[in-house]
Amino acid sequence: MCRLTAYVGPEIPLDRLIFGGDHSLLRQSYAARELRSGTVNVDGYGIAWFPAAEPVRMAEARPVWHDPDLGPVLRSIERPLGLAAVRSATPGIPVDRNAVAPLLHDRWAFALNGFIWGFRASAMRSMRRDLPDHLYAALSGVSDTETIFLTAVAALEKGASLSDGLRYAFEASVAAAARGGVAAQLNLAITDGEGVAFTRGSNGPDPNSLYWSSESTVAPGGTFVASEPLTPEDPWAAVPDGHVISVRAGAAPVIEPI
Repeated sequence: MCRLTAYVGPEIPLDRLIFGGDHSLLRQSYAARELRSGTVNVDGYGIAWFPAAEPVRMAEARPVWHDPDLGPVLRSIERPLGLAAVRSATPGIPVDRNAVAPLLHDRWAFALNGFIWGFRASAMRSMRRDLPDHLYAALSGVSDTETIFLTAVAALEKGASLSDGLRYAFEASVAAAARGGVAAQLNLAITDGEGVAFTRGSNGPDPNSLYWSSESTVAPGGTFVASEPLTPEDPWAAVPDGHVISVRAGAAPVIEPI
């Protein structure tokens, strides 16, 4: 089902997004507490950050603990924003690097915690048909993550904010799932290097978990958004079902209905 973390605030070593906290993203890859389906998140890992206007990423289609160099490399990079994920592959979506979030396009990075069930048979054609030609040409795989991402990009390119771009992608995904008569779990995450936005929602009563904290001891003074609290001893708040949370440096998180 995947687990996500994002951070916005004063510069920190990026290893904290994956290895920080007693219930770190690393631990959530093999001992998550709030998965709605699956048991582990070992089909890949990725992290994206912004050395300049456009993002870069490190990603592999293997468990996060398989790379002994990952921690030292990320510890040497300090940035004020990052987005990281560990993956549990949805049946029918290839287990390869191209499908491992975060995905990048232009100046945005994106991740999905969830799925559109049976995506290739239920919703892929209808969602991709609605993409502008240049974004359709940018598709490289068959994943729901990539398709939902480029759906959001279509709105962002027209001037939508991060939160409105996610709203557009969320609503398009729910509509496609309804046409296919399938379930959709849609915790979406996007960043432009200046802020991050997440949706928490589904087309059913049981969305995936999502929390935020501006009081985590992993990085005092910054804000984390994560699938599960990284530091259970610190104050964390659940993002309500059917809402979008937006975080920018120096400002309080904004939580609004989708």
